[in-house]
Amino acid sequence: MGEHLEGSGDGESPPSSTSEIETAFYGHGDRLYRNFHTKLNACPCDKQGNFLPQNTPPKPNNSDPDDWTPYDKCLQFETAELLFTRCEMSVEQINILLDLWAASLLKYRDSPPFASAHHMYKIIDDTPLGNVKWQKFGVQYTGNVPQANPPPWMSQTFEVWFHDLRSVIH
Repeated sequence: MGEHLEGSGDGESPPSSTSEIETAFYGHGDRLYRNFHTKLNACPCDKQGNFLPQNTPPKPNNSDPDDWTPYDKCLQFETAELLFTRCEMSVEQINILLDLWAASLLKYRDSPPFASAHHMYKIIDDTPLGNVKWQKFGVQYTGNVPQANPPPWMSQTFEVWFHDLRSVIH
């Protein structure tokens, strides 16, 4: 059916027994199989993890629809999503766009949603994902570097930003 896996089944490690894994065979001659975790089944539950009865409607959302924290307003969020997620625009291009936007708003004594790409990135970094904070580490090329005219990336350190997936899941 399946092999015994070490661990406690507490979410911190693999399931402790095959009783937490179901295997389904399929395909021609049942040669292929899929393993399913019995506790990770997408059934709705409450905040304490207790399963809800089938067809239970979700609780109403009591949050303020105008609260875009840490964004000032919807426009700021939508701009960040467009530039960062959809277009993956470079810092230089974001700054040019924001400068043009600011120039167009001068006569109205208004300003664009962000002062600069740095400002936008700071707001994005401040966006909460539950209580999980952003973390970072640096990576750098460690292979052989040519003596003459090495590319700049070979000596640079690059930041990798991430959320701890275990914390996100819990």
